[in-house]
Amino acid sequence: MKRYLSGIAATIIAICLVAFTTPEKKPLNTFTFRYTPATYTQPQVQTNSNWVSGASLCAGQANKACQMEVTDTYTHLDANNNRVLNTTGNVIVIKAVLGVNGSDYVPNPSTSTGIPSAIDKR
Repeated sequence: MKRYLSGIAATIIAICLVAFTTPEKKPLNTFTFRYTPATYTQPQVQTNSNWVSGASLCAGQANKACQMEVTDTYTHLDANNNRVLNTTGNVIVIKAVLGVNGSDYVPNPSTSTGIPSAIDKR
């Protein structure tokens, strides 16, 4: 009888350990979007349609909007198979702050949604 009780106890413990184990978190993919206008006002930097898929060289003067990484849940492929920002559902919210030069705006990843990082040069 002791043999059966220890086997049942071991089975119950094993089931409990598996049941309360958290699954691994899968890292989110990100995609690069670059800023296209030639001016850097706060409303322009915060407008989603001013950002297009693809990397930029980000050359030139620092502290201007250049490119940002966007979490995959805030993007989708359009009819032409181009990566674009969502306009419904999980919509990215870009919050812009003044760059160090005091006249041009840059995206702020810490107050924006779906932007883990941004490069502020142009």
